[in-house]
Amino acid sequence: MAASVHCAAREAIKAARSDR
Repeated sequence: MAASVHCAAREAIKAARSDR
């Protein structure tokens, strides 16, 4: 469960950082 949230959060952050 926690892994799913961690993965999602990491992906969101990576996407936002890559977008910049």
